Amino acid sequence: MAAMPPDERAIAILNKANLNPIPTARYLLPACTQFETSGSVTASSRSLQWREKVIEPLFESKPDHTLDARLRQEVRLRRSAARQAGGRHRKDQDRQGQGRLG
Repeated sequence: MAAMPPDERAIAILNKANLNPIPTARYLLPACTQFETSGSVTASSRSLQWREKVIEPLFESKPDHTLDARLRQEVRLRRSAARQAGGRHRKDQDRQGQGRLG
């Protein structure tokens, strides 16, 4: 289930406590369900289970590890492009003590 943005009551509580909500972006990624992938999983009883694929992935859905790899690759490409353009990435600023909050 996707996270819902805070409602007026939640924002009022945060404002009263002097906590400003941080604007964030939310994305819905096309991840496969448990029936569309095979592999090992850990059950709630901490037992290891093996699951077989029941159906082929629907539409554009991909396994979690594939989405993770593609996301990491995209972040690396954007960081290198920013460095080549002469800009600094936030991680570089944090190393120098310039990008920290507070």
